[in-house]
Amino acid sequence: LVSEEIRWIPAERDGRVERILIRPGAIVKPDTIVLELSNPSEAQALAELEGQKRAAEAELTTLRARIDNELVSQQAMVVSIDSEFRQASLQATADAELAKEGLKSSLENKISAMKAEALNSRVEAERKRLAQMQGSVDAQLAVQQAAVERMRTQVVLKQSQVNALNVRAGIAGVLQLVPVEVGQQMAPGANLARVANPNRLKAELKIPETQAKDV
Repeated sequence: LVSEEIRWIPAERDGRVERILIRPGAIVKPDTIVLELSNPSEAQALAELEGQKRAAEAELTTLRARIDNELVSQQAMVVSIDSEFRQASLQATADAELAKEGLKSSLENKISAMKAEALNSRVEAERKRLAQMQGSVDAQLAVQQAAVERMRTQVVLKQSQVNALNVRAGIAGVLQLVPVEVGQQMAPGANLARVANPNRLKAELKIPETQAKDV
């Protein structure tokens, strides 16, 4: 009787056999670690990607803070100039009344009106600038957010590759074979261990090839 479910565990990444944790005959579960591989370059690549991810996240935080400060400053400027415009408008109205009564010269009246008009134009310009800044916020943040998500994805992928250096059984059963030794360098795809499920068996008859014609 032989198992119908036999699984060879291949190396997903190249690495050196660091430790063999269990030996043939041991009962294993799918997540049982059979052996560990080491690959310093993979660990270094993961550390570098994590550093880049943290840098991208910090840049996103800095960008948010800078945009918030710029918006607050622009809003304050709009409020300040609008206040000046309102005061100038009141002054221009008062000067116009005084000019009618002959208490203000026409020149002073015109200067007051021009000042109010200039401030009105400036208020409109600063309001448009504020609206443009608010409209570009999402676009600016989206670009940096995409960079952060890209780095997070790369870190997750590299982390899974590093985790693959801990070679797991993959199925429940019995460890049948570990044809490697500690210190041995393994290439991707090389067989590291064999696990069989003893609960699903089949009968297998072995006969010499010379007698196969008689079966």
